[in-house]
Amino acid sequence: MNALLYLMRVGQAFDSHREIWASSALTHATKEAKAADVNELGDIYRPRSPTASPFRPSSYAPPIVGHPHRQKSCETCGKAGEWHRDVNYLGSLDRRPALLMGQIGLSFLWDLPIIFLPLRLHRGQRKEGLGSLLSQLVEREES
Repeated sequence: MNALLYLMRVGQAFDSHREIWASSALTHATKEAKAADVNELGDIYRPRSPTASPFRPSSYAPPIVGHPHRQKSCETCGKAGEWHRDVNYLGSLDRRPALLMGQIGLSFLWDLPIIFLPLRLHRGQRKEGLGSLLSQLVEREES
């Protein structure tokens, strides 16, 4: 069962982290605050060059030590860290999903889970309309 903790209306979609970094959709200060190489909770990867390959992990600065997607990184076990998949993820039909940015003023965050979806959600989740999602949500009473 999954709790609904965050809901947003999509404002923009990007093909790569490089495209986000090059866009004017975020201020420089916001990009720095969200950069995974300086913030353990950062979710945007900083390109090493504006012309580097957008889907090659070596084209980006790796996440800071302590970032959850850096665990089991190349330096420690020889395998790609989770962040490599963030940069070069292939979804269903070998397509790369868009990186979504929420519309300002239409993003919502709850700190107490009270609304649940009784299904397992995952990265390649089948896309359904909002009506379908709303019809499946259930409210759990506090115990």
